Amino acid sequence: VLKIAPDIPEAHNNKGCTLDALGRHSEAIHSYETALRIRPDYTNALHNKGVNFAKLNQHKEAIDAFDKALQINPDLHEALNNKGSSLAALGRHEEAISAYNAALKIQADYLDALYNKGVCLADLGRNEEAIQAYDAVLKVKSDDHDALNNKGICLAKLGKFGEAMSVFDAALKIKPDKHEALHNKARTYAIVDNRQDMLAALTAAIELNNSYREQVQQDSLFEAYWNDPEFKKIVGE
Repeated sequence: VLKIAPDIPEAHNNKGCTLDALGRHSEAIHSYETALRIRPDYTNALHNKGVNFAKLNQHKEAIDAFDKALQINPDLHEALNNKGSSLAALGRHEEAISAYNAALKIQADYLDALYNKGVCLADLGRNEEAIQAYDAVLKVKSDDHDALNNKGICLAKLGKFGEAMSVFDAALKIKPDKHEALHNKARTYAIVDNRQDMLAALTAAIELNNSYREQVQQDSLFEAYWNDPEFKKIVGE
């Protein structure tokens, strides 16, 4: 198509999407920029350009692309959400939350923005607000095991250990191989000094993801067990 009609911006945008899917993000950006030279107000190409900059961890450039798309169409909730994620990656959490809220003002049940808002609030230590965001996700999608797992983490940080365990179990009922939930159960059992259940949950987590062997040996929550013979056997010392 491009050889026959090289001035079709949609064709360059579509080429960029194909390159993106192949993980060739720099080349994808080049294709989007070609589309934008033909049509500077092409919001899809601007947004896609931002997405690929973000995938390359070039978040300032990503935000610039998202902002240009939003100047043309302020109702692009996907661009607001992705701008929020780039802001969060730069540590600009309050600005990120504002971007997520703007996206949610346009589409109240936008799950990505709700979930990302919860992550951002949790990163700021605002765990009760984060739980509200995860609950909003779960109201729309009750089987979202990631939201359940993250809600459990927030509950544990608030000292609500029993509720946290119930939420981790709910995530595992949906996805029995959810190793993150098993690991978080082990961490929570360590906090409340439940050795037997901690060892069982940790064993199950390590069986699914071997990287926890090293992690728990550096996690101070498990420090009381570092010299425990059974713990050492589980982590492979």
